Amino acid sequence: MACDRIALTQFFDEHNMEPSKTTAAAYQGLTASDLSQFDDQQLMQLYLSLESPKLSDMQGEFSGQWLAKNAPWFSKFTWKLAAYNNWSNGYWLGKSFQLLSDTHGWGFNNLKKFGGLVRRWPMHISIGKSRYDEKNSFCLNYRHYYSFCGLLGVEDEFRKLNEQNLLGLAHYRTFFGLSIRPMWFIMSGPIADFDSSGHLLK
Repeated sequence: MACDRIALTQFFDEHNMEPSKTTAAAYQGLTASDLSQFDDQQLMQLYLSLESPKLSDMQGEFSGQWLAKNAPWFSKFTWKLAAYNNWSNGYWLGKSFQLLSDTHGWGFNNLKKFGGLVRRWPMHISIGKSRYDEKNSFCLNYRHYYSFCGLLGVEDEFRKLNEQNLLGLAHYRTFFGLSIRPMWFIMSGPIADFDSSGHLLK
């Protein structure tokens, strides 16, 4: 699938950024604040131009940030209820990943709840084909384990934006089978080695 760079070039011009001939160099300066100004179409254009990280690079603790500006209203509601609230699951911080072999591993979502760290919604991790262009992506499959996210059939995928950050999106369905427009995320890291100290896992 071809990537239309018109919107991205306009963004660079408006922010006095000079796109490089190589995608990786052009995106080195992009931050979560920059990407929060992109609409869905621009984010998808950007995502389709990126490459998958190596699975060996996806070991450890990663901080995360939700790009909420253009999220569907239903996603905003469920996210704030489930992952931005001390009285439910806590405030989402990011993800942890541990490799179990050269081809796969598992991971968790990290949340802070009343000052404590809680791990929820485990997922299977691997390098696989994107649902959007069949190119390789870092894939997170929640259906591999039993959890609320597993019941919703949540699947995340990420690609390398630059040396510090990954751009990704979460796809899920309602209990009625209705597919919801993807939500966009930034992950940064690894910021630390995988923490195996035994935080509360639910």
